[in-house]
Amino acid sequence: MDRRSVRVGARVQIVKKCDQQTGRLTDGVVEEILTNKQRHPRGIKVRLRDGTVGRVQNILSASADEQASISAEHYTGNERSAPCAAPSLADWITTAHVSRQPILDDIKIDDGGWACPACTFHNSIFLPSCEMCGTDRNI
Repeated sequence: MDRRSVRVGARVQIVKKCDQQTGRLTDGVVEEILTNKQRHPRGIKVRLRDGTVGRVQNILSASADEQASISAEHYTGNERSAPCAAPSLADWITTAHVSRQPILDDIKIDDGGWACPACTFHNSIFLPSCEMCGTDRNI
């Protein structure tokens, strides 16, 4: 699709980024053309009047003036299409079996070392300052 064929005010069908895998189309009226190049392999990126951003797949009409009463929302049956949720880090984290980890009080270290008063790192007895944060050892 060529950028010259997409015009502000045109009724189009776009694919939102979160719908690229499913190919679900959203209808709307072009508010702003976001792609600067004349051509793009995945379609010209636009912002619709309702703020939705996506790549144009089909041009439904050249002007929205005749379609002024039609909402820019895409409807499936009697319901609006669900907005795409932003991906989060939780989407990639799998739950693992959590076992009780020993806390610091449960750990006994008898190598003659010392715990830093600032960061609690356990240092060698031979070090005059903390290996992690540089705090001087209180002797």
